[in-house]
Amino acid sequence: MRSCREFGLLDAEETELSLKMVNDRNLTVHTYNEEVATKIQSNLEVYYPSEMGTANPC
Repeated sequence: MRSCREFGLLDAEETELSLKMVNDRNLTVHTYNEEVATKIQSNLEVYYPSEMGTANPC
């Protein structure tokens, strides 16, 4: 993600959001805590907005 930022593929906001998404993904690998799982689930709408084409692919 940082490389995408360096090459101008993502702006600062998109980079921050991408890093948060990667962190959440890493948390899901061994999540047995329902509260953490629910929080990550609520973040999905932020990561994947319903409007197509709003995020730059990297």
